[in-house]
Order: sequence, then C-alpha cells, then structure tokens
Amino acid sequence: MIKFYLFFSLFFSSILFANHTQPEISIDHYLDMSLDDLLSVEVSSVSRHLQPLRESAAAIFVINQEDIRRSGATQIPELLRMVPGLNVAQINAHDWAISARGFNGRFANKLLVLMDGRLLYTPTISGVYWDTQNTLLEDIERIEVIRGPGATLWGTNAVNGIINIITKSPNKTQGGLVVIGTGNKEQAQVKLRYGFALNKNTNARAYLQYHKRDHFIDQQSKQTAGDQWDNLQSGFKVEGIIKQAKWRLQGDIYRNNEHLKVNDLPQLSPPFSRMDKDKIKASGWNLTSYWEQQLSINQAINLQLYYDHSERQEKLFGKQTDNIFDLDFQYHLKVNAHQIITGLGYRQISDHFEDTYLLSSFTTAKDNRVLFNAFIQDDIQLSKKLRLTLGSKFEHNDYTGLNIQPNIRLLWIQNSKITFWGAISKATRTPSRHERTGKIITLVKPRPNNNPPLIISVNGSPSFQDEDINAYEFGYRHKIANHSSIDLSLFYNSYKKIRSIDGKEFPNLFLANNIEGHSKGLELAANGYLNKNWSLKLAYSYVKISLQNKEKVLGNAPDFVGFYENSTPHHQLSLRSQHRLTSQIDLSIWLRYIDKVPMVNPRLPQSIPAYHNLDLKVAWRPNKQLEVAIVGKNLLDPQHLEFIPEPFGSPIEIERSLYAQLKWNF
Repeated sequence: MIKFYLFFSLFFSSILFANHTQPEISIDHYLDMSLDDLLSVEVSSVSRHLQPLRESAAAIFVINQEDIRRSGATQIPELLRMVPGLNVAQINAHDWAISARGFNGRFANKLLVLMDGRLLYTPTISGVYWDTQNTLLEDIERIEVIRGPGATLWGTNAVNGIINIITKSPNKTQGGLVVIGTGNKEQAQVKLRYGFALNKNTNARAYLQYHKRDHFIDQQSKQTAGDQWDNLQSGFKVEGIIKQAKWRLQGDIYRNNEHLKVNDLPQLSPPFSRMDKDKIKASGWNLTSYWEQQLSINQAINLQLYYDHSERQEKLFGKQTDNIFDLDFQYHLKVNAHQIITGLGYRQISDHFEDTYLLSSFTTAKDNRVLFNAFIQDDIQLSKKLRLTLGSKFEHNDYTGLNIQPNIRLLWIQNSKITFWGAISKATRTPSRHERTGKIITLVKPRPNNNPPLIISVNGSPSFQDEDINAYEFGYRHKIANHSSIDLSLFYNSYKKIRSIDGKEFPNLFLANNIEGHSKGLELAANGYLNKNWSLKLAYSYVKISLQNKEKVLGNAPDFVGFYENSTPHHQLSLRSQHRLTSQIDLSIWLRYIDKVPMVNPRLPQSIPAYHNLDLKVAWRPNKQLEVAIVGKNLLDPQHLEFIPEPFGSPIEIERSLYAQLKWNF
C-alpha cells in the first residue's frame, strides 16, 4: 500500500507543479489520414528499426490510435480481436485465451508479448496473465502484431507470433485526461493522466486508473459465475534528450482482486471432488530504463534494462512470486547496401512457490535461471526492388542449453502498389518451470474395499525438451487504386517435440515431447474507403492443424493430439465499419464471426458452438477536448460461450453489455 501512496503523490504533485501545455494531438489528425498514410505507417517489430509497413517482410498487422479510439474496447485483449490470425477468446470477467495460428489456451505458450521492450510472457507458466496487463489504452501509440516466428530478434517463445505494445512518447500526451465510464458489466472506469514538460528537452506523464467489472453467467447453473474483478494501476513515463542521446524511464504498479468458482476440484477425502470459491490477489511493479546514443550518421547503440516483480495468491495454485531482471544491448550499423543490427542480452529469472496439496514443486520451492543471448541480422538492399534479410539468434538457457534460431527473408517491391515477400525461419519454445519441476493433482478416484483413493497427477520432467518449429511463409500486399488495399499471408509450420503426456507410470503422468506435425493457413486483411469519412476493414483467417503422437504406448494418459488440433476455430471473420457521420458524431460498427471449436478442455468433452456478434460505438464530440460515447458489446445474443478454462474451471458465458463513457482532454 505504501507503494501506491508514493505513486499517488507523484501523480497529484505533478499536476500541481507542472506547467500547463497543449493537449495531445487531436483525433481529427487520424481521421484525416489517407490510405497512403496508413500503409506507410512505420513499424519496428520486424527488423528492430523503423521501416514502412508495406516494406516489412513479415505478416504484420498494426492496430493504430484511430482503431483503439473507435473500438470501444476497455482492455488490450479486446483490441487484439481485430488481427487476422489471432484467436482471442474471453474465458470469464478477467481471464483471456489468446494465441496466434492455433494452439489456443489460457496459457498459450507460443506467443511472445512485449510492452515497450519489457517481456509480458511469464516464463514460469509459459504464458501471459492478461488480467494484469492494464495500461491506459489512450496512452498506446500502436500495437504491432506479427504472425509467425520472430525468434531471430526477440528470442525463444516467439514461435507462432509476437505482440509488441508501444506506448506514446510523453511529448504526445501533454495536458490532462479524465475518463469516466459506467455500465451494466463495466461497472466503473476512472482514468486520470497528466503530461507536462520538465524542460525544453524532457517530458513526462503520470497516470492512475481504476476498473471494475461485474460477474458473468455460469453455463451449467445459469446463475452468477462469481467471477467479478477490479484493478487499480498507476504509472509514469519520462523521456528526454541529452546532446545526441535519447533516454527513457518508466514504471507501473498494480493490484488486482479477482473472484472465481472452480468445479470438480480434487480432494483427498470423500467425495474426492468439490466446488469451491477462489479469491485471487495479484500485484506487481516494474521499472524500465532505456538509452539510445547516435554515434554517427550510420551508427547507433541502445541499452535497455528492466526489472519486473509480480505476486499472485490463489487457493488453487498457492502463492507465486516472480522476478525478472533483463539487460539488452544493441548496435546498429549502416554500410552501403547493408543495414546491420547485432546485440547481446542477459536475463535472470527467479521465482518462489508455496506448495498446496494440488500443486507442488517436487525439487525446490525457489528457482533461479539465467538466459544469455546474442543475435545478428543484416538487411541487404540487393537492388531498388529487392531486399534480402539474413540473421540468427544464439541463446543459452539453464534447462536445455544452446538454441540457434535462424531466419531468411526476401522482399520484392514490384512497384509502388504491389509487394511480395517470403520467409523461412526456425524458432524454439523453451520449457517452463512447471514443465520441468512441477506436479499437479488432476483427479482423485475412489477404490473399492476401503483401499486408498487413486491419485492421478501430471508431473514435470527434467528431460522435457524444447519445442521446435520450422516456418515457411509467403505474403502479398496490394494497394488498389487510391481507395483500398489487401494484405494476404500464407503459411506452413512444421512442429517437432510438442508437449505430450506419457502414461507408462500411471497414475503418475509425466510430460514428454512426443507430438509432431504441421499447421497451414492463410490470413487476409483488407481496407476500403467508401469516401473520406467512411472506411471498411475486413480481417479473415483460416488455420488447420494436423498432428500425431510418435509414442504409440500411452498407457492411461490422455492424448493431447485431439486437444491441440481442435482448440482453435478453423475460420474467423471480422468486419469493421468506421463512419464519421458529421464533424461531431462517429459511428463504429464491428461484426465478428468465430467458427466452432470442437474441444478446448480434455476433461470436458464439450464443443464451443460457432457464434457471431456485434459491437457498436456512437461517439459525440461537441469540441476537440470532449467526447461522450455509448458502447454496446456482444449485442446479437444475451450471452455466449467463448472458451472452457483449464484445468478446473467451469464454462462461463460472456454477456451482452452496455456502458457510457465521458472523456475530457484539457
């Protein structure tokens, strides 16, 4: 609590003592952007230096500030529904399952997520706790989403995709912002932010936000799911320039209160399972520093250092503490036709678990791991129309040793309207702490004649290896006339050593690496402008996964092949209409279709029916500083199922919601 008081003091003192400056860039600036402007947006996730999106040799999609403002979203996962190739499913009021190109789950382990260079992927569980990622949406500059591997630059676990969230520079958020909202599910939204200039070369901002969401509906009982959630978060960002150097310091602090009902929770005495209520407490803080030095017109270096601390207390999984210290150095060099980037990295991960009867660490409660990496990548301008990219990552971790993750990319700019690209790359997912040393009791069965119950557990294995992917991609971008564009990506992924379960020592099941196979699919994004004030944005994706288990003798273990193959919808479609009705009124309509999901939880043989839904936002701006909006989400049905949580959760249906919001810039 003391930490929160410190942040509150910083926030309000900054308002009292700062010089008043102009508010951030007007939204009219983004409404007036042409198709050329939107296609020429610069991105950095593909090559770690800014380049036009149309010249990026990767399947990349950018969620810009206009998309965020018009969406009506209140959390980052809602924004990610725009992206073709991402499967985004809301589990309950606070949890999400998000993956790229298949293999979806609450802890999707083949998707790397970053915010301003800080890793959001949690190595302990191989996934992202989306409930704790709650920065101000108004402070996000853009979200760059790459489908496909990006391990050469970003390292292990960038297997099927990367989400890179980039927040605005403080010089773009000068002045104040107040946002207040309420509704039937989004019960309370309060956001305060103030940006100010410390001197002519240094700008800063601080923010504070509170968000409270009501419960949804339990599918089986049709009663309250007891999954209500609230979040309190504060943070700051300071940027400056000293001679030829740019520097940045930023940090966040948060706490979450979450509620959840769990069904079929194993217990060691009759009746051997029960329903229970869990109150989850999650908190943490992070601090990031960044330095960029221009050595000459063709040389630059940058250094980033961050520390991330998080704590989580659950009845099911006990108390979990994670600490990550990360140091990243890069050197950029431009020589004739070569643009070279190379770097070194060091990451220390420490964690601590307090065992419960369900979940334990059978080696040690505490663990410390170190990861070293080096990479080099060269963008070579072969001609005015042809560009070749070669690179590789060399990474060493304490679990599996050295990984080499190369990639080769070729870009052909046929003309100012048409671009082709292709890529071949290798990526690796390293084991998590649980996969190496954890133990979880999944089922307790009674036995006759007063014999002790049969306790079935899933155990990590010290021999659990890296998962590997070889990816083959092809892309095509075409600007059609001055009013529309299409971006098409095709992919084929070959997987080896995917996580499986070995049941030879039943009832003790052990994790293994016996599954292999492939996935294939396509992703399409299309933009069209009916006139200056009305745009349509289409996103479509198709994915099919085919796997097999090399180990034929599984004993009594479940076969995860069917689970992996059927946990992602084959077809997804999104259509957004963004219409500026008048100079003061915007109408945004968002229609989505999600194909059925045959199975997402091996314990519950239940499919998720296909569904379609509609979000709508009407915004009125009486002046440039004020916006009043009404937002409706999931308007086509009272409630629907999107995901079945694992391992012990009950299916929860997401309800229709309405909320009103007032936003004031000053």
